[in-house]
Amino acid sequence: MARGISVVIPSLEGDPPTLDSVPEGVEAKVVTGKRRSVARNIGVERTNGDIVVFCDDDIRFDEAFFRDQVDATTRGTITGLEDSDFGWLITRFMIVHRADFERVGGFDERLNYMEDTDFCLKALRRGLQLRPLPRDVIDHEEHVSVGKTRWVLARNTLYLSLKYPEHAQAVIRGMVF
Repeated sequence: MARGISVVIPSLEGDPPTLDSVPEGVEAKVVTGKRRSVARNIGVERTNGDIVVFCDDDIRFDEAFFRDQVDATTRGTITGLEDSDFGWLITRFMIVHRADFERVGGFDERLNYMEDTDFCLKALRRGLQLRPLPRDVIDHEEHVSVGKTRWVLARNTLYLSLKYPEHAQAVIRGMVF
């Protein structure tokens, strides 16, 4: 029997607007003051749900949408918003069963940008499926991404290309186009 659902929200502030969208009775953990990858891993450690929903701190969604997506996410599948650069998933809104999260090994804490790309590539290596959702199914306050500089993009592209040579062409193409 599932222990429930946990929502993990990395945030620079302590009371993010995303909390207003989390359905009543769903465990939510906001982790502040950490790099996003570190915050997400800490959030998983500090929660109990068998299903973990990662949300950015600046999104809003409908409760019915949330419940439908959680119900549609099965073991062995990660659900998330489609990454328009790479074609994998982004953690702006991502759902994974805790056992699959542990199987993947969590987020690479060396990354504060493209950590979701790394997570998806690790998941694919371990035989998990990715279930993309259109990005416009949630409300997101568009802004400049924290940590996204040319240097970081170049470094992380090289890092992921070397770590996942089978996906290097797609990683590089995602950065160029």
